[in-house]
Amino acid sequence: MRQGLALVAAVMLALSGSTVALAHEQRQVGKYTLEVGWHDEPAIEGIMNAVEVEVHETASGKGVEGLTRTLRVVVSYGGLAQTFEPTLRAVGGEPGSYLGDLIPTAPGDYTFRVVGTIEELKVDERFESGPGRFDPVRSPDALQFPDRVGSAGALAREIRALNDQLQFWRLVTVGAVAIALVATGVALTLVPGRR
Repeated sequence: MRQGLALVAAVMLALSGSTVALAHEQRQVGKYTLEVGWHDEPAIEGIMNAVEVEVHETASGKGVEGLTRTLRVVVSYGGLAQTFEPTLRAVGGEPGSYLGDLIPTAPGDYTFRVVGTIEELKVDERFESGPGRFDPVRSPDALQFPDRVGSAGALAREIRALNDQLQFWRLVTVGAVAIALVATGVALTLVPGRR
C-alpha cells in the first residue's frame, strides 16, 4: 500500500515538473537551445514574476554563462508599442538560467523578444504567449477567496473611469452655473425700473 502511494506521489511530482517545462517555449537557435517563458506559472496579473530565459548548448546540454552583459529581453503586451526591458540576472546554481523581474499589470498575451549575442551568435528571437508556448497572464479573480476583489490594475482602471466621469460632470456643472448666472444677469437687466 505504501509503495503504491509512493509511486503515485512520484508520478504526480514528475508530471507537475513537466507541466512547468511545457509552459515554456523551446527553440533551437544556431548551436544553442533557448527556453523562454514565465518563471512562475500561471502568471497572475499584479503579482511579482519574471521572464525566464534558459540558454544551453544543444549538443552537450551545458548551460551558457555570462550572458547578462550581452543578452536583453524586450517585453511587450498585446498590440501596444510600449515596451519594458527588465534587467537580466543569472540564477545562482543553475548555469544558463536567467531571470528578468517584472509585475505584469494586465491579463492577456505578452511577447518576449530575446536580443543580443550568445557568445559569437547574434540573436533576435520573438517568443509569444499562446497555445503550445507559454501561458498568457491571468486575472486573479478565479483564485481569490472568499471575496473576489479583482486586481490592482482593474481597480486602477475603474478609478480612472470614475475620475473621467467626475471631470465630465464638473464641466457640465460649471457650464450650467455659468449659463444660470448669465441668464440671471439678463433677466435682471430686463426687469422694468432696474438698470
